Amino acid sequence: MLKEFKNNKILLAYYGGSTAYQNKTNKSDTDVIVVLDDIQGAQHITNEEKQIEYYVFGKKYFIEKMEFDEEVTPHLKIFNDDILANIDPIVLDDSFKETYLKYKNRNFNEYLKPYLEAIIEYYEVFLVDGSLKKNLYHLYRIEEQVQRYLETGEFKIELGGETLEKILVFKENFKTNSPGFVKELLVILNYLKGVKDDVNN
Repeated sequence: MLKEFKNNKILLAYYGGSTAYQNKTNKSDTDVIVVLDDIQGAQHITNEEKQIEYYVFGKKYFIEKMEFDEEVTPHLKIFNDDILANIDPIVLDDSFKETYLKYKNRNFNEYLKPYLEAIIEYYEVFLVDGSLKKNLYHLYRIEEQVQRYLETGEFKIELGGETLEKILVFKENFKTNSPGFVKELLVILNYLKGVKDDVNN
């Protein structure tokens, strides 16, 4: 990774995606979130040889993303919880340590409303025509996270065995565009809409 960004100052790098959410398979890419001091906006860089995807952010844009700023695309906001994973960062510059710990240790419950709004806005588009995409598997994990929050008051990203099994089955079979999958995911999406409405009230 250091070779990929040898001309930049890395403030923070940590694992996201299936590594953070504990549903990695032998077919999964490795997702790494990188915060650089000297760029603006965001970039997506793929190292196909090593099967690594880098989601790269300038310092200012990363903070806006983590704050659920309305100017940031919903696709980036729905993964703001991966920083909660119980995995040490790959790189953490001293100058960015306070910012990292702020988001790592924050009370995510306070961000539940914009989190749900981003999820609904993003995933509803994919389910309109019944054509399944691999990334829809995130709805299974989000459902468990939200249910646990409502039951315990804690927002954590660890997943139980039943949810992990659902994700594995979906990843292996999503290309079938099975109506059963579509129906199941729509039920989850409608559940999340109901939770969002309750939060609003």
